[in-house]
Amino acid sequence: MNIFLIDQYIKDYLLNVLLPREEMDFAQCKVCIPLFGVKSFIRLVEFPDGRGIVLRLFPRRQRSLAHKLYLADDLLEKHNIAAPRIIDYEASFSRAHLAIIAEEYIAGDHVHQISLTNDVIQQIAQLISALHRIKSPTWGDIEKPGRGRFAQALMRKVAHRLRGIRRHSLANLDRRYLRSVRKWFLHWQSAFAYLPLYDLIHDKPNQGNLIFSADRQNVFLLDFATLQYGYKAKDLAQLYAEILSDDPSLIQKFEHYYFASLKEQEIVELRELYPFFHAYYHLSQCAINLKHDYNRKYKGLSLKSSFYNNFLFHWQELQDIIGEEAPNSAPHRTAPTG
Repeated sequence: MNIFLIDQYIKDYLLNVLLPREEMDFAQCKVCIPLFGVKSFIRLVEFPDGRGIVLRLFPRRQRSLAHKLYLADDLLEKHNIAAPRIIDYEASFSRAHLAIIAEEYIAGDHVHQISLTNDVIQQIAQLISALHRIKSPTWGDIEKPGRGRFAQALMRKVAHRLRGIRRHSLANLDRRYLRSVRKWFLHWQSAFAYLPLYDLIHDKPNQGNLIFSADRQNVFLLDFATLQYGYKAKDLAQLYAEILSDDPSLIQKFEHYYFASLKEQEIVELRELYPFFHAYYHLSQCAINLKHDYNRKYKGLSLKSSFYNNFLFHWQELQDIIGEEAPNSAPHRTAPTG
């Protein structure tokens, strides 16, 4: 779909759907392409009263993603989670069979653009904690949770990432060591077999998905395409590594506020299970960076050349974690009784 057609569909949508509802004229608005992010199917619309909206277009093959974002917005609004709100959702617009989401625009700075003061860390901790307090007896996608077993799904993902590392590695990694890594992860399977409840997790709490308002009074989560029910430590592992830079002093401040809403047993459980997700995060980064490095070298893509160095960093982190946590040290869970 070319840019001309996209802009025509957007103008048609604004003229016939959104602007009549807002009682505004098209000539009063400014429509522009965002400077950052995926630009092809996104437009920014500025109203004369200072308000702004983000228009996201979803072709036929991605309409299910649009529906998931709409469900996520409804769920977050019910639980008062700070996030940009969807002000309109058109499941099927015009002859193009597009799904269109109109979302409020929030001006501010991403978390990596500001200093991690105690107040900032407190706000992040309280926002993530509020998200994780939303529970479900089943795991998985927010629309259709409960497919298969959580522990088995985790191990399938581990195996998939290890296959990717073996397939794309240029370092001739010792297969025996890769098998020992897989064995280490498998020892945790029983620990996740009987979790009583699952947490609503963002799954990508990185620097680009946390934005502070200009006055620093509010922090918002962005991008809910990956929202799902899982285990809270998965979010924490990425947040610690990418936002708190694995700095013990920053993590301690975060946990002071995050743990305030947890029961003592939940804190004990979290500390027991965290090493798995700490290692899982670095394993995923290894696989991602090796794949990018492979694509750059063998498919002629003009990607940055730092991917292999990133792989080496995360591979060393993974080895350090596994070295600290012997395979037989993983906590063992049994089926609940009674």
